[in-house]
Amino acid sequence: MFHVRRRRFAIFNGDESPFRPRWKAFGRSIHFMTDSTQRTQLEADNRFIASPHHGFRGWMALDLRADDVDWSEVDELLESAYRQVATKELRAELDQYPGHEQSGT
Repeated sequence: MFHVRRRRFAIFNGDESPFRPRWKAFGRSIHFMTDSTQRTQLEADNRFIASPHHGFRGWMALDLRADDVDWSEVDELLESAYRQVATKELRAELDQYPGHEQSGT
């Protein structure tokens, strides 16, 4: 699980992950928080589906078993999810690294 303090923003589901009955059809996948704008875009892309982990709250899932996973895209999705739960101070700290600056956060 990926979390900031006690708040989760992403979950990896893999072969060695704890058994979760509602996730058995997902295989190796990453499940992550989205904001409403991002979610609308991802719902239009058939690579993404609502996650069984709080999909009703906007969590999406990406199957990682595909041969053409764009790991840069996964990085961006995880950073976006992180920013949703991170404090203002943690977001500012992340913004100190080149390539991670985001306006309006």
